[in-house]
Amino acid sequence: VKDSLANIFGGVSLIMDQPFLVNDLIKLDSGEIGVVQKIGMRSTNIKTLANEILNVPNGVLANMKVTNYAKPDKKIRIEVEVSVAYGTKPEKVKKVLTKATKSMKEIVKKPVPYVRFDKLGEFSMNFKVYAYIRDPEDMFEIKNLLTTKIYNDMEKNKIKIPYPTRTIHIKR
Repeated sequence: VKDSLANIFGGVSLIMDQPFLVNDLIKLDSGEIGVVQKIGMRSTNIKTLANEILNVPNGVLANMKVTNYAKPDKKIRIEVEVSVAYGTKPEKVKKVLTKATKSMKEIVKKPVPYVRFDKLGEFSMNFKVYAYIRDPEDMFEIKNLLTTKIYNDMEKNKIKIPYPTRTIHIKR
């Protein structure tokens, strides 16, 4: 009875507060991403990106952190991490990455895409590309397109992508 009451009160809470609505793309605290199909009194159905239906009890859902990609609007930021070889000029990398990102029609103009020199890694200089897209449901496909574009543009501009190396000294 306790769980049933928690689910009913959770359902009332979800309906009253409206942290998400049917057809909103959400991410659960547990990591699942999906589109809300139905909000019932006891449970909520979410269709995952793998085309599976999750039936989440409202008592659990009401106490879970939920990211709603549809609010305040559908625009969402994507990130692409890029590593380049030491010795490459950071200004050149930023210029190539920025140009590649801005040239894609899938990337919105405002907010303006930007590149950040993130850190000096063990074997690479690491950058992050930040860009906004119109619809969160396209994020994986557009991130794939952007990553491919970045790779091709870096290759054209002779910017090397490093791989880990180790030097072993053998004593005799």
